[in-house]
Amino acid sequence: MAEPMSALRNVYAPRPQDQRCALGSVKSNMGHLDTAAGIAGLLKTVLAVSRGQIPPLLNFHTPNPALKLEESPFTIPVSAQAWQDEMRYAGVSSFGIGGTNCHMIVASLPDALNARLPNTDSGRKSTALLLSAASDSALRRLATDYAGALRENADASSLAFTALHARRLDLPLPPGGAIKP
Repeated sequence: MAEPMSALRNVYAPRPQDQRCALGSVKSNMGHLDTAAGIAGLLKTVLAVSRGQIPPLLNFHTPNPALKLEESPFTIPVSAQAWQDEMRYAGVSSFGIGGTNCHMIVASLPDALNARLPNTDSGRKSTALLLSAASDSALRRLATDYAGALRENADASSLAFTALHARRLDLPLPPGGAIKP
């Protein structure tokens, strides 16, 4: 245990005492999920980063003294904490039993990119939903799918963000459309 902790201390130190790196695990919430452990950890981390809240490590009381956490740049949160930084970063590690190892860095969306949407007369936010498809029939299917998701109370801002950033908008039919509150 000494070598890994020493390596982590070298990477994350020196840090001011008020900027210690919080450690967490999804296992305290759900147990070990075997093949789903990595995605569960990623989801917990994305939620923490996007909400600006560092969740507590459930059922944690006393650290193993061999870790010497008090001499490290790390802390284990025992209660929810507000994330102090405007830009929030978190790392997620997953080590598969089959030998697949992964480490991901998750970052918050910068405020400059977090568009402020105008409010409508009813107080609800207006959202532009950009759609594009390779054919008229494909565009109609896509619009029908989005309309169905919205009827089931999907978050309009999330749908619009995904349509803009995760779908191709350079297809033959021009993008267009709007979600009306």
